[in-house]
Formats: sequence, structure tokens, C-alpha cells
Amino acid sequence: MTLASDVADFLRELKLDWLDAVYAGSIPQELAADTDSTVALVTEVIETPDEWNNNTFSALSQTAQVQIFYATNFGVPMQDVEVFLMKKFMSAGWTIAVSESHNIDPDTKQVFKTLQFERTKNI
Repeated sequence: MTLASDVADFLRELKLDWLDAVYAGSIPQELAADTDSTVALVTEVIETPDEWNNNTFSALSQTAQVQIFYATNFGVPMQDVEVFLMKKFMSAGWTIAVSESHNIDPDTKQVFKTLQFERTKNI
């Protein structure tokens, strides 16, 4: 398992009715132009050894990025779903590292939001 696939699985387990699909690493090229679905793209930002003792480490400091690409006809207040999602991550032991402003994808013209979450994972 990778960090991105772990976070993607976490998102899928939430069974969010407003989220149509979750992808780890990249969105399949044949689906990249789909503006009728709301999708999340999970990528890894950093994974660094942490908690050093006796020349070894016992944890990984991890940061994952979640980009939400909203369907062009998205009918739910975006801030509501984003706050809900951030609280779910916090309940699972993550902290919010980055919450960028909404942007427009230059290719699809979809609104998207970028969030980054951090945690320390004991190994």
C-alpha cells in the first residue's frame, strides 16, 4: 500500500454521496474531461522518517494532497462538504496542513479545491 492508496481507501470508506469517484496518483486519461462527476484525486506530498532514536526511526511523517474536482452542476454548498471532509480527517488523526482557495481547472473549467493533510504514522 502507498500513502495515496491509503488515503483514497479512507475517502471511499466514508461513502460520501456527493463524491462520485476517488483516484490515487492520477485520474485516468479517458475520464479526465468528465465534468459531470465530482472526483477526488489523492497524491503523495511527502513521506519522511520521523521519531529518531538509536540511529533508527519508528514513524513516518506523511502529507497527502486531496484535490476535489467538482461537477459543473454540483448542487451542494462546497464549503459544507469541505468542512465535513476536513473534520473526518481530523477525527482519523490527521491535521490540516493546507486548504487552498477554490480554483478553476484551465482545461475542464471545473472548480477544484486543494487540501493537504498531515499525520505521523508509527511503524
